[in-house]
Amino acid sequence: MLSIEVHGKFQRDAVDLVHSSGQPINQVARELGMSHETLAELGP
Repeated sequence: MLSIEVHGKFQRDAVDLVHSSGQPINQVARELGMSHETLAELGP
């Protein structure tokens, strides 16, 4: 399903953004409109 693919891509992109931006996870999560706990659960 397309929505699952988009959701999975968003998750991967969000984790990649944390790793590549050098910004704290709290800041990236706030900019993406999610909690830092949710973002932390998405990836390593």
